[in-house]
Amino acid sequence: MSVIKLGTYGGQTRFNPGAPIAGKVLWMVDEPGPEIEVRLVWYADGKGRDCRAVRSHRLEATPETGGGEFRFDAPVAPYSYHGVLFSVNWALEAGVVETGAASFPAQPGDVIPITISPNGDTVRAPVLENGDPLIEGIDAPDVGDVVDPSRR
Repeated sequence: MSVIKLGTYGGQTRFNPGAPIAGKVLWMVDEPGPEIEVRLVWYADGKGRDCRAVRSHRLEATPETGGGEFRFDAPVAPYSYHGVLFSVNWALEAGVVETGAASFPAQPGDVIPITISPNGDTVRAPVLENGDPLIEGIDAPDVGDVVDPSRR
């Protein structure tokens, strides 16, 4: 069984677009030879889930217990975002890539959620004082309009 531990320098999890994202990955694998892959990914969560790896770095897992460094530049977009209909979340993932495989399996060995935005905070969809979402330029339909289209 392989063990992977991922960390950023200073434990940093908030990054400005274009800023360096750097850290170390430590591993213990059963035998030398596989590679360790560190990926920078974003997830769009809404009606489903879409995951995109935008950067990756591979290290040879020799010896069986070891470590290595990684460094990416944070992309300029998309920002970390939380809205009513969908959210965009960023993460660093690390996992073991078996010999001959294109990438590690869907389940990474370690994950660090991170935020990418100009001020380091997740961008949030604006809401009205009563908590209803404010979507500029779009008139939200009355619930009755959705149930009974003849009311339009």
